[in-house]
Amino acid sequence: MKKFFACILMAALMIATVAFAEEADPFKTLKTALDVDLILTNRKSVAVNRIYYDYDGNEMFSVFLYAGFDENGQQMIVSEDSEGSVEILSETACVGFDTWSMKIYVMGFVADEYEENTLQMKQNFFADVRLNEKFFSEEMKQDERIITTKTYYQGEFEGECDAVEYILDAESGEIREIFEYYENEAGERILNSRAFVTMDAEYEINPAFAELMHSQNTRKIYVHMPEGDILEFTAPVDVEMLMIYPEENVLYEDEEKVRMYAGQEADDNGLFPAETHLYLDVFF
Repeated sequence: MKKFFACILMAALMIATVAFAEEADPFKTLKTALDVDLILTNRKSVAVNRIYYDYDGNEMFSVFLYAGFDENGQQMIVSEDSEGSVEILSETACVGFDTWSMKIYVMGFVADEYEENTLQMKQNFFADVRLNEKFFSEEMKQDERIITTKTYYQGEFEGECDAVEYILDAESGEIREIFEYYENEAGERILNSRAFVTMDAEYEINPAFAELMHSQNTRKIYVHMPEGDILEFTAPVDVEMLMIYPEENVLYEDEEKVRMYAGQEADDNGLFPAETHLYLDVFF
């Protein structure tokens, strides 16, 4: 009987040990902490402010990223940089501002490009998340769990690596900060970027974008698909629409598919055609 209870106790201890190991596994911990969709099941939003530095430690530029929900309850991803460029993606509207051209624009996504673009933004939200290619280490400091990943160079630069420190709240497991370094063979580091993470942050859409999203003066753009379907897009009459389509396709402005589409120009009054037909084909 004693042997029987000893076996039961040993089995229970093994189960508990496995459960703890799985919970403490840095790979699984990071996969959870860096999953934007998972974060948004528990939080109303998450924001990242990432600052990039040169080799002398001087700030070069910064990027602000936000994931939350728009006024219609649709998931919204925002990207802004310190130069003033902005992109907002949601199922309600996709708008942006380009500092190079100093123009506001809207975006039309063909096929699965909306899903592909939002997925890409989520994957780049915190840092390089190809975790299975990394070497892991971790340590505890007061209320912080620090998980470090290293990606080592090959060939001429063997021994050097990119090191990323993820600072997590030890109790909740939520991500707090991220430090990205270049590390030489001697273990000396140069800081490339530092990111500050804020949960439940508020984001106020620029009034110009808000007006754009609710514009009543609109035009129609029709994209004729190779299989015969027609996609319909709505855009403000005085704002350019960027068509984003799979790289294996070509967009034409004529039904004969002779003239490749290169965007539209507004007339002298700043207005675009009330109706536009475009034709998608496979790139050969």
